[in-house]
Amino acid sequence: MSEATTPAVIQLTEPKDIILDAKKREDFYKQITATIAGQDADLATEKGRKAVASLAHQVAKAKVAVDNAGKALTEDARKQVQAINTDRNAVVAKLEDLQKLARRPLDEWEAAAAKRKAERESILTQLAQATQVGALDTAEVLRRRLAIVEGIGLDATVLEDATAFASKLKQDAIDTLTVAITRAEAAEKAQAELEELRRVQAERDAADRQREQEAAAQAAEAERLRVEQEREELAKLRRADEERKAAEAANAPPVADAKPGSEPPAAAPAPSVAPPIAGCYAPGFASAYVRPQAPIPLPPASGLGAVGTLDLSAPIAAEMAETAARALQREVGFSPAACLRVVTLIRDGKIPHLTFG
Repeated sequence: MSEATTPAVIQLTEPKDIILDAKKREDFYKQITATIAGQDADLATEKGRKAVASLAHQVAKAKVAVDNAGKALTEDARKQVQAINTDRNAVVAKLEDLQKLARRPLDEWEAAAAKRKAERESILTQLAQATQVGALDTAEVLRRRLAIVEGIGLDATVLEDATAFASKLKQDAIDTLTVAITRAEAAEKAQAELEELRRVQAERDAADRQREQEAAAQAAEAERLRVEQEREELAKLRRADEERKAAEAANAPPVADAKPGSEPPAAAPAPSVAPPIAGCYAPGFASAYVRPQAPIPLPPASGLGAVGTLDLSAPIAAEMAETAARALQREVGFSPAACLRVVTLIRDGKIPHLTFG
């Protein structure tokens, strides 16, 4: 490869023309291509290598120059676009204002018509619902509703062709509410009277319960006192019997020794059977008690005839006799002492039959 005598040069007079003019751009491409093809550099020598590097450097400089020119053109275009957009936005805003101004009469008419329609529908709905009376509506609630209905105005400019219909609805609502108020007042009066009667009856029932409780308490206290009195009287009888037995034991004569061949002493005659007691009937007492062993005679009671025997030292017999005596006292009203003697006579078989006198 022969060494070139002159270095290759790329000619670029106006970089922006390469961007703006397509023909100049194509010619510039051809110039660079031809220069590259016509370069005859010997790469074996330093001069040849520098020539190739110089040509590449010229292409790079042309690239930078064209790029900078394009940026300048872009900045100019951006400023121009910004100015255009600013003017465009101002024009659009102005035209929108003019559009609203042109439509304003129609918008105002439509708004007024919509308002009249809403008011008309509200009036008709109120009047229609006012006639609906609920079972729980009080007279006060109905009176307030009637006042609202009476205060509703029927403006023909608002109701338009529904004016006559609204007038009929209003009158129907007034009539319905008036009747409902009368009925509600009567029902509330009747309910108040019923509640008053219930209150009075409740007070009476409470007073009756109080009296019953007090009477029951008094009866219980009287029964308690009666039982205590019976116990005291029976205790006195028991003490008297014990004292009598002690006295008899102290005063009893000594028993003589039986002689051979002598007859035993005659047995004491059996006590006579007591006559029936007038006004006393107590069946079953004779069979309800067992005979105690070794009975001890009791002193006779006045008005009761012969007296049987009762061993008050036997706990079971004494307790059963006292229980029977209390039962007899509740039936016939005798004193505890008399009832105890009657029970003793029945137990010992001295009173075989009791009848009413």
